[in-house]
Amino acid sequence: DRDRVAGAFTAVRAMTALSRFRVLGPTLVDKFEDALRPACLLVQHIEPAYAEAIVHADDGGNSEEEDDGPAQLVAQLMELIQAMLPSPPLRALLKGRVRSVLQLLVPFMRVTEAQARVWRHDPNEFLAHEEDDRLRGCAARLSGEYLIGELLGRLKREAARAIAALAGELMERGEGERAAGDATAWKLTELGLLLFGVAAAEVSSVKALQRSEFASLMPTAMSRACRLCADGA
Repeated sequence: DRDRVAGAFTAVRAMTALSRFRVLGPTLVDKFEDALRPACLLVQHIEPAYAEAIVHADDGGNSEEEDDGPAQLVAQLMELIQAMLPSPPLRALLKGRVRSVLQLLVPFMRVTEAQARVWRHDPNEFLAHEEDDRLRGCAARLSGEYLIGELLGRLKREAARAIAALAGELMERGEGERAAGDATAWKLTELGLLLFGVAAAEVSSVKALQRSEFASLMPTAMSRACRLCADGA
């Protein structure tokens, strides 16, 4: 799959560049739809192997250093979607598909075992890497955070519903797998909390948050966060 991933990365990067020319939007719609389908199918295909080799095993961070590896392909696909959203013709391709897009891409935002090792050694170093977009160690997580913000800005209601549902599902799945003894289940819980936190930060006030799609998640998020902290102590 290495050559297929590298080829898809090159194609998606070229599409990202084209999508920034707003005047081309109407002429790109059909071509983008045809090109996005195989790219998304490839991402779906590589996710199980990515999870096994990188999320659940320590590859020494090698995957994040590849110029056109799986993490970079996913980050580039997230960047393409962000670039499409300001263009009404291209944005129309995403309407009704936000949840499917997030379900495809969000699993790549999980903390990898190499990142977890850095966290255990020095949490401050991990946070410095995660917050510095010049560093490539958390490319998919950073791109995912930016994508969530852009989706909430451009497709607000659909995006809010999709993110709230997915965050809740991840937290519940993490709790269930933790109870079953899965030592890596915390990564699902953490990802659900990350989605909730990023989305909640986009809401203008506490009162607005209490009226939003995320209101019902607040007790669950607090409970899961406390559990995660207690387990990590």
